[in-house]
Amino acid sequence: MGNSVGNLQDYWDVIEKYDVLQGGFIWDWVDQGLAKYDANGTKYWAYGGDYGPVDVPSDENFCINGLINADRTVHPSIWEVKKVYQYIKFNAIELAQGKFEIVNFYDFISLDNVNIFWKVMAESEEILNGVISKPGLAPQEKKAYSIDLSEIEIEPGVEYFLNFSAKITKASELIPAGHEIAIEQFKLPLEAKAKTACTKTQPALK
Repeated sequence: MGNSVGNLQDYWDVIEKYDVLQGGFIWDWVDQGLAKYDANGTKYWAYGGDYGPVDVPSDENFCINGLINADRTVHPSIWEVKKVYQYIKFNAIELAQGKFEIVNFYDFISLDNVNIFWKVMAESEEILNGVISKPGLAPQEKKAYSIDLSEIEIEPGVEYFLNFSAKITKASELIPAGHEIAIEQFKLPLEAKAKTACTKTQPALK
């Protein structure tokens, strides 16, 4: 309820580890608020305590605890749920050599309708990119891949990240083509030492 999905990843790690475990059911999907207006005419979503005399007991915001608002706009917590629930997993193998694996966590669906886009970021600058077209992994199958990182000129003080985005290639009844269904990010262990500065050429301290 409410912001309880903030630790959902910890819960899901255990659920995915044990086949006999179930749980993590989210309450609610949508806020069950009713539109009201304050003295200035500003619209807001009202709940129990907003109705009736002040001495009438209520459950306060009990009905305002969903992943989306009453008007179907989203709460920030829904992005956490989408990330935790994703059925395509990315695991690091040897990131310094650009090695990783993709895991298909679906039980019945292959990854023949998905493209895996990847890019290497140097801080906020994209320096490499590519795509793994329709990997076609069978349900519960995993496969190792590698990316050539040798052409990266590593600079001192710069952080490098490998980002993944899995997108649907062909639309279905509910999902449009190009819809992103899974993401991941790894910090690459790429570092370069800064050159030692010569103090003799520096101005005197004041």
